[in-house]
Amino acid sequence: SARATEGGGSDGGRSPPPSALVDYAAFLKEVERGVIPPVCLLHGPESFLVNDALASVTHACCPEPSLVSLNRECFDARDTDPETIVRSALTLPFLAPVRLVAVRESQALAAKDSQSLGQYARAPNPSTRLLFLARAALPADHWLLKVVPPSAVVLLRPPTRRELPEWLRRRAAVNGFSLTEEANQLLIQWVGDDLAALVGEQ
Repeated sequence: SARATEGGGSDGGRSPPPSALVDYAAFLKEVERGVIPPVCLLHGPESFLVNDALASVTHACCPEPSLVSLNRECFDARDTDPETIVRSALTLPFLAPVRLVAVRESQALAAKDSQSLGQYARAPNPSTRLLFLARAALPADHWLLKVVPPSAVVLLRPPTRRELPEWLRRRAAVNGFSLTEEANQLLIQWVGDDLAALVGEQ
């Protein structure tokens, strides 16, 4: 595979704004605009939101479904060495502006993994979006929170009742269809605020 060299690769899309993207709803708005930091950490105990975040970023990076298998690689941190993750992140995208590398179960990354991944995070490939996904709220002293820029660390929290209609609209768009405001409200009244159930009814 082609690899990015120093100063090479595409520009990887727009850079994120300087404001911190610590709120999940705000992060989703930026993703919808195509603004995704080169290295992100999304963490929280809600498994459904981890999968939702990956689906949203995948849709933004690879809007053409046929190219997802060529431009997205997912790893499980429990059985993947950091060098493999870095090699994948240095691979250039194919027929797309950016490549997505997702690392599930990132809470399992040990301190010994911090050297190579931390070095990459300080000088990431501009045509890759490296997504660390942790199915737990990481403790404040976890090394990932020290190497990922604070503006790219997102705490995954369920949307509030007020945020649900907008969240449902975005989720429907990721799945390739649209929902009217009236349909959203009826769905929430019928199902409640169970996220998995709401998506299952869409």
